[in-house]
Amino acid sequence: MSIDRIAKLLQMAEGAKTAEEAAAFFGKAQALATAHEISLAQARQRQPKGQREQPVQQLLTVGRPRQQANRHYLRLLVALAKSNGCEIGLYNSNTAAVLFGLPSDIATVERMFGAIAPQMVRLGEQYLAAARWRGELVVDLRTGATRAVTRQGARASFYLGFTDTLSGRIRQAANEARQAAEQAARQRTDHFHDDAASDDAPATEPTGVEIALRAKELEVRAYAKQHLGGGSWRGGRSPTEVAVGSYRAGDRAATTVRIGGQAAIGDDRLALRA
Repeated sequence: MSIDRIAKLLQMAEGAKTAEEAAAFFGKAQALATAHEISLAQARQRQPKGQREQPVQQLLTVGRPRQQANRHYLRLLVALAKSNGCEIGLYNSNTAAVLFGLPSDIATVERMFGAIAPQMVRLGEQYLAAARWRGELVVDLRTGATRAVTRQGARASFYLGFTDTLSGRIRQAANEARQAAEQAARQRTDHFHDDAASDDAPATEPTGVEIALRAKELEVRAYAKQHLGGGSWRGGRSPTEVAVGSYRAGDRAATTVRIGGQAAIGDDRLALRA
């Protein structure tokens, strides 16, 4: 399993004939990424510590200062990082993030973010151009007051709906892949024990998959804690106002998004336009 196979799945999603096929290819890409992460984590457990792939850090710039869309890019990046075995540090300016993890895991996050984020922008601009947001009201979630939505507000609500839904898809695909790997590991273990021995084994005994992933998680987390400087991110706060129609449009777009086919991460890759 490799990043190249993940890239091929993303490209297949771009050429899918239906939105359902595209969504299925995306789920397979995340599942493959998780399986790749698991296989590497298990291989590392069998290697002497000095020969293992070691955690590294990598800076990713997502936009220019004061772009409101930056916080939505970062929400998406956080979901990808957490689902693919990486820790993440976010700049106060919301313009960049530092990924901490194994090089192969960071490469997966980069590839998937580079495929998804530009499409969020493209779909958002298509929604705005259709002008269905005109006449919509923005609801202040604290007071219940309403006002007419602006183009900027409609875009922000679209991005919020998109990132909420797609982040959920990412986490679900990763969790399902991990659960399937753990179940397969338990079945292999049971195959080598008779019924009596299996009955005596604790039901909650961790599998090799869980042990390997936990060991890697602790190592990456310790590395991130050692290197992570000051700075916090406020983009994760709950929104104070939302245009419901635009939010739902973003949600619908995220359930049918075609992932893949964008330029590779780099150069123009993460400097996205609001």
